[in-house]
Amino acid sequence: MDIDKLIVELERDESFRPYLYDDSTGENVRKGDHLFGNPTVGIGWCPSTNPCSHELAVLICKYQVNDVWTELLRDLPWLESHPDNIQRAVCNMAFNLGVVEFLKFTTFLNLLKNHKYQEAAEDLKTTLWARQVKSRATRIENLINAVHP
Repeated sequence: MDIDKLIVELERDESFRPYLYDDSTGENVRKGDHLFGNPTVGIGWCPSTNPCSHELAVLICKYQVNDVWTELLRDLPWLESHPDNIQRAVCNMAFNLGVVEFLKFTTFLNLLKNHKYQEAAEDLKTTLWARQVKSRATRIENLINAVHP
């Protein structure tokens, strides 16, 4: 079977929908909405009847991480010259918060930019975000502190 042709046909018949929608009404699903049909996304993918495999979740995550990293480098070009630990810590936070919200951590980012990693990790501890995500913040702080100048 020619899977590429089938996908073109399925996209024609199902259409591509980038946002979660109700397959009965065709309306996008928002928090608090009542569903009449099945929540569906993409090209007819219904996660409630066809669960996401770990392999697919990792593939989707890779695309999301790539998008976050591209945005980060656009806004923080200096990040590319920092150690891998710092890059991963920053990308992890931006993935969680969204890049726009993450960029509001100006003190933290200025400390990182100036290679003041321990001070940046200390600053991170003082944030509401760190109190909210608890162990995730601790892991990120440890990742930052693992860099030795």
